[in-house]
This record gives sequence, structure tokens and C-alpha cells, in this order.
Amino acid sequence: QSTIHLTKNPMFHSRSKHIDVRYHWIREALDEKKLKIEKIHTDLNWSDMMTKSIPIKKVEDCCQGAGILVPSN
Repeated sequence: QSTIHLTKNPMFHSRSKHIDVRYHWIREALDEKKLKIEKIHTDLNWSDMMTKSIPIKKVEDCCQGAGILVPSN
């Protein structure tokens, strides 16, 4: 949620000063309505299987949601 807020609020903040200027293009893309930023609940975030350790049931759900075939046991 803090990332979403940061993309919508262009104010300089001491906690965001480390973000390289080349990444500020996202603000322009949002202004031009080229992108839409929204929060995705963890139950619907299919990329979880690529970024963290999760239970096998969640892996199966992520694979199904991402359209990846899961071999049966």
C-alpha cells in the first residue's frame, strides 16, 4: 500500500530519496492513464509462488491462477 501511495503522491520525502530518478516515469504513466495501480490481496497474488516460501496448497492455487499445469502426485 505504501508503494501505491508513493506513486500517487509526488511529494519529496526523506524515505523516498533513495529511489533513482529513472524510476519516476511511473508517475507520468499514471498521469497519462497508461497504468492503473491497485492492491492485490495475497489470496489472489499468483506471483507469491515466485517470491516466497508458501505451503503446497498455495502453490497449487497460484499455479492454477497463473494458468500453469501442476503435475499430479
